[in-house]
Amino acid sequence: MVVGSLLLSLGHGAIAQQDEAKPKTTPTRLPRAPVPLRPAPQVTPEPQAEPKAAPKAAPDEEDELENDLPQFETGVEFKAMSPRTRVTFNLEEAALPDLVRLISNMTGRRFILPTKLRALKATVFAPTKVTVAEAYQAFLSVLEVNGFTVVPAGRYLKIVETTQAERQTLPLYEDGSTVPASDRFITRIHFLEHTSAEDVTSLLARFMSRTGNLTSYAPSNMLIITDTGTQIRRMLRLIAAIDLPRSGTQTWIEPVHYANASDLATRLLEIFAVDTAGAKPKTPARPAAKKKSAVSAVLGGSASHTTIRNIIADERTNSLIIIATERAYLRILEMIRQLDVALEGEGRIHVHYVQHGAAVDIASALTALVGAARPRPTAGGTRGQAQRAAAAPATASLFEGTVAVTAYEPSNALVITASLHDYTALKRVIERLDAPRKQVFIDAVVMELGVERSSELGFAFHGGA
Repeated sequence: MVVGSLLLSLGHGAIAQQDEAKPKTTPTRLPRAPVPLRPAPQVTPEPQAEPKAAPKAAPDEEDELENDLPQFETGVEFKAMSPRTRVTFNLEEAALPDLVRLISNMTGRRFILPTKLRALKATVFAPTKVTVAEAYQAFLSVLEVNGFTVVPAGRYLKIVETTQAERQTLPLYEDGSTVPASDRFITRIHFLEHTSAEDVTSLLARFMSRTGNLTSYAPSNMLIITDTGTQIRRMLRLIAAIDLPRSGTQTWIEPVHYANASDLATRLLEIFAVDTAGAKPKTPARPAAKKKSAVSAVLGGSASHTTIRNIIADERTNSLIIIATERAYLRILEMIRQLDVALEGEGRIHVHYVQHGAAVDIASALTALVGAARPRPTAGGTRGQAQRAAAAPATASLFEGTVAVTAYEPSNALVITASLHDYTALKRVIERLDAPRKQVFIDAVVMELGVERSSELGFAFHGGA
């Protein structure tokens, strides 16, 4: 009970102290409790928070970026490596995007990657350091092996599939420009001078890559080649070996000055074999191929450059029409110059002096011989006429051309119009006819006898004819 009363008294005392303290605390809080003034600090930070001092410093950085934009447009973001700088270029199962990023850091070039490229990987082994230019060429080779190539698109390089490369804006190289030796796809224009563009297209089609394209334009005899630089350089070397000046057969006309064109054509065809395989290229025969090789052996060159199609004689102009290649024509011309030379006594008009006989009589005999040698056409008749017609060609073979014989009595000479061959044949006949005749020697002496003595001494002689 004492404890309870004690606790109650303590409680009443504490309460009383609190009641007494209330009036004491109230006057002390009044001067510092202007609670309604608290919104003021909220009003002052709000207008200051609107400009946000921290973002206010950011415009300086934006100004710097804006100042850098012109440099970015000119392609100078950073200093790229020199193409001659040597780097270590070894990759093993590296993703192609990582390879593109590495090349971009080396060369400073920008690339646009397709989605398909991200799943591919590449491995490159280089035991020694290579230049940046060589590393870039190896990068293009890696893309080409995987069926991709780079195509310019403004300031960027798009990586596209090679099957779609010909439809892109590839670099165009005019005729005569140097083609880069790289695996990058380009387009080259080439004009042919001596060979048909269609023929070359069918030949070069087998030397192109799987994704390359070759188009011929016949009106201007032009080739449009789309392929890698290395492939195009190879095809240009083949074109240079094919498109040779005047490599095909041509027609040449060569006048003959001294010999007979028909005889010379026959002799040349005996010396040089004629290639008839060119007339039927689709079905060449074996004998023609042998003749072609014979031409090569005689002319001393390859059969493709020493081909003779035909040699034709034009009797009216006494010329040869030669159908052959330039090299074969030059060899034939060399042989013509050795055969077509002036001979002593050669010509169409010849004068022969008769020594023992009469020129008129010999001319009559020769005219009859020449007239009998001319063939006379027969259109039917008796059996005897048929026999004479059959014998006429044998007689006509004595002379190769027209022969005319005229006598000139003042000098007892014969004027013969004929070829050298015919004149030589007639000359043998004339020498037989103009043989010296047998003569009788008559010796007559007239003497005078006298009886007178004389001391004169002399001698005399005589002769006969």
